[in-house]
Amino acid sequence: MDIDSCMYVNVGGAGNNQNKFKSPNRKAASKNVKPIEVTNTIKLTNKFEGLEEINDSPESSSDTNEQNKESPKPRIPPIMLKHHDNYAKMLDAIYEKFNIEDNIFGNGFIKVYPKTAEMYQELQEFCKLNGYEFYIIKPKEQRPFRVVIKGLPEEHNTDRIINYINDIGLKATKVVRLTQQRSKKTFTYVPRRT
Repeated sequence: MDIDSCMYVNVGGAGNNQNKFKSPNRKAASKNVKPIEVTNTIKLTNKFEGLEEINDSPESSSDTNEQNKESPKPRIPPIMLKHHDNYAKMLDAIYEKFNIEDNIFGNGFIKVYPKTAEMYQELQEFCKLNGYEFYIIKPKEQRPFRVVIKGLPEEHNTDRIINYINDIGLKATKVVRLTQQRSKKTFTYVPRRT
């Protein structure tokens, strides 16, 4: 056999099936799509079905309602005692009277954490009677808050603002018109366009 004749001879493989193979028509192939039947062999069960029945009972639902109604306890701020040479005697006296063990030292002050609001008031009175130097951090409910009113004209009278706030039922301690730092002119706020 010549080398040239070997190149054109098909021996086995995919070449033998070329007579039997017909390429599909492009349009016919896209139209003859058969739907695939899916059999669901996965068992769908809910492990937590029993929980719905438990929560539907009237006893447990009233318990959960009571838990939702309870508001979180307000955090009681610490009393800050000034650190002295006789701080051990101060802490011993506080421990004997109030049984408070929680205290932290930092920045020259000892933070004493009372357990209840009543104990907070009693501890303040105790420190005043014994002459301990201390300061307190007011709870958030007792702290004053600031209100900024934007867009008022320069001529607007601050006494009217004080009267209006007092009429609402709040106590206005101070009303200040903001001024620019360099020119000391009143600072007018112009609302931004967004």
